[in-house]
Amino acid sequence: MKSIVTFLEGDRLSDSAGSCIPSVSNLGNELCPCVRCPFSEDAVSVDTATSLLLESLKKNAFLGPVSQDELECNSNSNLTVYNLSDLLSLVELVAFNMSWAWTSVKVVPQLLKILESCKFENVNAGIVVLLGQLGRLGVDSVGYDDKGVEFLRHELSAFLCRGFSTSAGLPTQIATATSLLGLMSFDFKTIVQSNVNPPAVASQSDLAQSIRKWFSLLPKKQQELSFSLLQTASVDRM
Repeated sequence: MKSIVTFLEGDRLSDSAGSCIPSVSNLGNELCPCVRCPFSEDAVSVDTATSLLLESLKKNAFLGPVSQDELECNSNSNLTVYNLSDLLSLVELVAFNMSWAWTSVKVVPQLLKILESCKFENVNAGIVVLLGQLGRLGVDSVGYDDKGVEFLRHELSAFLCRGFSTSAGLPTQIATATSLLGLMSFDFKTIVQSNVNPPAVASQSDLAQSIRKWFSLLPKKQQELSFSLLQTASVDRM
């Protein structure tokens, strides 16, 4: 944790050009950085801290989520993780403060590897949601046609198809579809209620077909629930 605090403080310092005097408008909302930050002792690089976070996440994937009362401590980095939600949030926090180019190389492939081998439903759902959030950072930064964004779209689409064939729970399937839709330029209603792929998104037609097929194979009650949730998610991102 101290490594992440040190990284974020350093990032804030670079943005403020080293000024230790907060503006009047931000008075009370900003903390003046320490001359010698207590968190900097034994701190590691952001790459190393991220690797440790992903290793902890991998343990969750193989051993199951850590309960609220349990702690997982890494003595080398002094990094303490309380539960799955903390891990995912920390990874997202680091990625938010890094570039999409860095995230697409250092984080996304590792998360996808964990996703391939994990058997725990809530871990899978959490990772899928995180991948969607990271992908949106890429879309906002470089657009839908970026190779990293396109790669993530195809991987999520493949996971959605595998999830259905391997009887993954509906929450994980809906989470995957939601994340995938966030990386596409049209909404869920357009996909499931139209047999014609809009020319503007022809490059995404195979993905749209995968979502349409997945939805068509769901039982009617699950279709109704999925449509309500996914259409709402599509509207919220606009």
